[in-house]
Order: sequence, then C-alpha cells, then structure tokens
Amino acid sequence: MTLTPAQWWIPASAAGLALSMALQFFATTPRQRFLIGATPLLGFASIALSAVVRGDPVETALKLFTAGALGAAVARVVFTPYVRRQVARRRSGLPFEQLSGPKAAFFLVVLTAATLGVAATLSVLE
Repeated sequence: MTLTPAQWWIPASAAGLALSMALQFFATTPRQRFLIGATPLLGFASIALSAVVRGDPVETALKLFTAGALGAAVARVVFTPYVRRQVARRRSGLPFEQLSGPKAAFFLVVLTAATLGVAATLSVLE
C-alpha cells in the first residue's frame, strides 16, 4: 500500500493530535494548553521548512513528522506511571520532581526505539 503525498497529511494530522494529547499533562492553565496544542504545528513547520530549504518534497517532511510525533506519543504511553506521579504532585501543589540522569537516558532510549519502530512501520506504506 502506497500513500500519495496528499494522503500523507492524514497520518501526519493524526500523529500531531496524538502528540498534543500526550503532552497535555504538562498544561495547568488555558494558555499552556493552547501552547501545547500548537506544539505539533510548530514541530511540523520546523521540519517542513528544513525540507524546503534542502529541496526535499513536503512528503518527506510529513513522513519525518509522523514518525517523530508518533514516536514521542508512544514513549509518553510507556511512561504513563511516571507521568501520573508527576501529575499527582502538580495537583497537590508540589513541583515536578527532577528527572534523574538514568531516567532521562532511559526515556531517550525508549523515544529513539519508539520513533525507529514507527518509522519502520511507516516504511511499509511507501
């Protein structure tokens, strides 16, 4: 199954929505919710601008954005217990706990693995 450039907007939009939903736990005010909701748009704009500057087609930017956004959303799901603890701390008036070096490294490994897994899955659509 091959997606046309016009069809790549569908998974990219779904990935942007998934990323926005995955990041909502950070938001505590309406302004923060708006900014987090805009994050996928800013991410795509950055990737698209980079692709245009290099002369790559927009389809490439859509594929990169989809892989990155879905990878981040999957990593967020993997870290749901940690995120729930942080949300509970925030709701009780405490700040987020500092992310330790090993936890940060583990998160980066999971994020990389999730993004590569999504990219491999998406490559089937080419």
